[in-house]
Amino acid sequence: MEGECSNTFTKFVRLVNLMSTRPLVSLSAVSLALNAAVSAYMARRDPPAMAFALFCYVDLLLLFLLVGKFERLMGEGAGGSPEEKARVRAAVWALSASLVLVFGWRSSSEIAMWSVKLAIRVAAAALAGGGLCGLVLFQKEAVPVHGEEN
Repeated sequence: MEGECSNTFTKFVRLVNLMSTRPLVSLSAVSLALNAAVSAYMARRDPPAMAFALFCYVDLLLLFLLVGKFERLMGEGAGGSPEEKARVRAAVWALSASLVLVFGWRSSSEIAMWSVKLAIRVAAAALAGGGLCGLVLFQKEAVPVHGEEN
């Protein structure tokens, strides 16, 4: 139990250090938190809207953190096993896909025409499926550039 607490505290300290060294990250995090608070306040009498706002906030927060981790893993001279890189890539896809699907579903529910509603939902599903193929299923192969030799 104490190890979990220490690990959580260490992650929190790293996050604070990151925010202090990168002001744009800090501004983005504060802006996201304020926007989520205002959205939750505006939706206080509508439970589905409240759930949507809070889900999007948590999803975006996790997505920002994982994209940062993904960039560190893929950077020049970065460590990390291929399995860890694949797990982070899959988690980024899952968070992105869930955000696209929730936005598509929520926005299409406000439209009366069933054909437009269906088109939005199919487009969101196609985008999520394309991301699955691009980020998770098909690994990037080393393709020689024209004129280069191995």
